[in-house]
Amino acid sequence: MVPELFSLFRPLRLGWLKHRSITIARGIDPVSDEHIATVTRKRKRKLVLEPQLYEQNVFVPEFLEDIYDLPDGNFSLLYRGRPIGICFKKTDAEGGVHLFWIKRRDLMRFGHHWQEKVINALRAAAIPQERYGDYPFLRANCCAGG
Repeated sequence: MVPELFSLFRPLRLGWLKHRSITIARGIDPVSDEHIATVTRKRKRKLVLEPQLYEQNVFVPEFLEDIYDLPDGNFSLLYRGRPIGICFKKTDAEGGVHLFWIKRRDLMRFGHHWQEKVINALRAAAIPQERYGDYPFLRANCCAGG
């Protein structure tokens, strides 16, 4: 699964983005714990997205080259305001910056392809309900869940 996921990564050049009028934005898809905490608040024991905080967290650099000044992480690639992919910036030990991207469509196809395989593997490894008695930690959760 991992090699197939890594095969989706493509090198990214800023000239290619500029030629195709593709913009980059940081913060559209908060994925790290830090970014999620920045754009959400707890209300009635639920985590709620705060539109104003979310809007403040989104950053679109004026020039594509400004990505080199931003911290490593992920960025959204947008074509005419529509998300088309995810860009990853990584700085190596020598200070060289590497940009990669994954097409959104390829990532969705990958997820659909592997979803059934993962579900089947989990079902095959599942403990049958009639054997829950052999595992005390399962008995307590079984009755609480219904």
